[in-house]
Amino acid sequence: MGETNRYNSSGLLMRTSYKGYRMLLVHAHPDDETINNGATMALYAALGADVTLVTCTRGEEGEVLVKDLAHLAAHETDSLGDHRVEELAVAMKALGISDHRFLGEGHAKYRDSGMMGTEPNNRPDVFWKANFDEATNDLVKIIKERGTYKGTSSSLPSMGLDDNEININGWIIEREKE
Repeated sequence: MGETNRYNSSGLLMRTSYKGYRMLLVHAHPDDETINNGATMALYAALGADVTLVTCTRGEEGEVLVKDLAHLAAHETDSLGDHRVEELAVAMKALGISDHRFLGEGHAKYRDSGMMGTEPNNRPDVFWKANFDEATNDLVKIIKERGTYKGTSSSLPSMGLDDNEININGWIIEREKE
């Protein structure tokens, strides 16, 4: 085992530095990245990789589990999205990620739809109803700015996806065909 490589706990060879490498993660809502990829993001960032997170919505329709925050829910003050933006900033700092963006930032704001079959899912401004080419172009702009990536999404069909996550998986499948 030399200075440039080491074995991880699975016995797989890993580099000790990923300086110059890039990782792009695309997720539907704030907290998806931390729950699904947080340790991976932190590891690669700590080893020098340029890690970029793109979050497509602000999670406005998310379930509020903390009673003291119930007033933030969409059916109350509809301010959960703003709260989740702040939570995401804190999470990115803790994980050592400095490049985080919201899809369409500056010209579009894609809203969380909630789960399939719910009334919020019918809103005209929800992410899954966004123009596919426009939203894809928003992502392509980031890729071109930051350089070549192998994209990833943590959403798998067995996870009970909402329409936002299905939309992201559709992007990746369509763009990998090109």
